[in-house]
Amino acid sequence: MDFTLFENATSVSAIYKRSLPTFTKIEVVKITIIPGEDTELILTLDTTELPEVLPLKWSKKRINTVQFEIDFIDVDLKKICLTKSMDYNFIMQRKDEKNVVILKNLLDNKEITFDSKWAYIRNISGYEK
Repeated sequence: MDFTLFENATSVSAIYKRSLPTFTKIEVVKITIIPGEDTELILTLDTTELPEVLPLKWSKKRINTVQFEIDFIDVDLKKICLTKSMDYNFIMQRKDEKNVVILKNLLDNKEITFDSKWAYIRNISGYEK
């Protein structure tokens, strides 16, 4: 996962240091679409890829999951195909001055795809699932 594609990737590197998550197996928790002039898509996802050293406030709890809330701005939805399994491979690339996002279902290879101008990490939190 190339976190430099996010406008504010420092929050990820502050938590994960050198071993950033790969997002090769994430669980899609929620997708929120806010229509408007610059359509917004908020993706909430869980990963079990934990930092090597947990942040101090997480170390006192039994953290086994990290939840990311990612905000995509000026979105062009290409395809949404949801299936029973919510386990996905998260792929984001830069092409023609846009972020191309592909969420590929690990069970049946069906995809959720969209483009966005900007991508921001809104929140990162750890919890026990």
